Amino acid sequence: MAPAPARANLPQRAVDVAIVGGGAAGIAAARSLVRAGFSTLIVEASSRIGGRCVSDRVTFETAIDTGAHWLHGGENNPLAKLGRDLGFDIHEEEEEDGLYIGNRRASDAEWEAYDRAVDEAEQAIVRHGWRPEDASALQGLPRDLGDWRASVVFRLGAYEYGKPLGEISSWDFARAQQGKDLICRQGFGTLLRATARGLPVAVGAPVAAISVSGDEVRVVTGQGTLRARAAIVTVSIGVLATGRLRFDPGLPEAISVAIESLGMGSNLRVMLELPGEHPDFGTDNAFFARSDGDRAFGGVARVAGTDVWYVDTGGGFARDLEAAGDAAAVEAAVDWLAGCLGGAIPRRGPRTLVSRWGRSETTRGSISVAAPGRANQRQAFRAPHADRILFAGEHRHDTLWGTVAGAWETGEIAAQQAIEILRR
Repeated sequence: MAPAPARANLPQRAVDVAIVGGGAAGIAAARSLVRAGFSTLIVEASSRIGGRCVSDRVTFETAIDTGAHWLHGGENNPLAKLGRDLGFDIHEEEEEDGLYIGNRRASDAEWEAYDRAVDEAEQAIVRHGWRPEDASALQGLPRDLGDWRASVVFRLGAYEYGKPLGEISSWDFARAQQGKDLICRQGFGTLLRATARGLPVAVGAPVAAISVSGDEVRVVTGQGTLRARAAIVTVSIGVLATGRLRFDPGLPEAISVAIESLGMGSNLRVMLELPGEHPDFGTDNAFFARSDGDRAFGGVARVAGTDVWYVDTGGGFARDLEAAGDAAAVEAAVDWLAGCLGGAIPRRGPRTLVSRWGRSETTRGSISVAAPGRANQRQAFRAPHADRILFAGEHRHDTLWGTVAGAWETGEIAAQQAIEILRR
């Protein structure tokens, strides 16, 4: 497997482009700049690279994704081919094959009714999203969903995007590109880390301020000041919203409004080891349960062929569990899973792990989600600030927002913009 990226101290001389943030956008930007012959340095606040895409290798003694897991968009995802070229096993996920009503598995007719309700609701929201006015995704729901309404609202809102449908722009929902998902057997985070092989990275260097004076950019970090001719800022909307990263000159009103409009969704994942025979489930099978509200979960069985299962939720329920702590999150997830499987799940012994992106100081949430009427705010991040500072990340992408592929593409675009500035 590919070694870690090169660790570098801040150079005494200026680099061509400083990159703030070592997630997918930062890595893609750095790769593009290096290929074009420009010097660069990724400055990362945490002790690792990968952003919201990381594979934990310690807890379960195998690579398990604690954040992004699916390569959305199938073969159109730029990381699919790149991953295979690097020797990774990337394949299609198995079809969803799980629905529970109480403690019993749904009948074929019930599964078909649920699946049809989800599909019809999604198509109705998309149709609603192409209207001239940008309303909430909730307003686009059909009225005849019957007993499945609450389950569908959870599935398409809090579960997928970390926010209830009433807080999601119908335009944003409609433009989000869908497609067959792929899975990297060795972990999506492992793959992304491999793409950074050989890139110069300074970890443990949180950035406090970025200033522009003439043709020089100064990036003030915990390890000192990095001088550059341009900078690409790839931190999340959640981090930008804290105001801890200062800009001189200050950000224009258009970007400030965009930061407010694209607030982060909250997703929480409980990972637990569940060995033994479970004949109803294959590898990477997703499953849900009929619910009466957003305090619900969705599961993925036998992740990447292991004994590890995902139990995911989002929205206000995820924030409540984050605040309550890991033990409370595990207890809630185990109760839900036991309710589905109709039997007791051991509360002691199985190894567990909880991802809490909303509590992470370097992310402050899972993905950017446009509020109703605010989807067009993503465009605010396309123009350079002070002619030297560029922005990249999933929050900049109109159709791949919320995805690693979207972050990757905007990183490459921002790198090209930086190159054009430097060549002027």
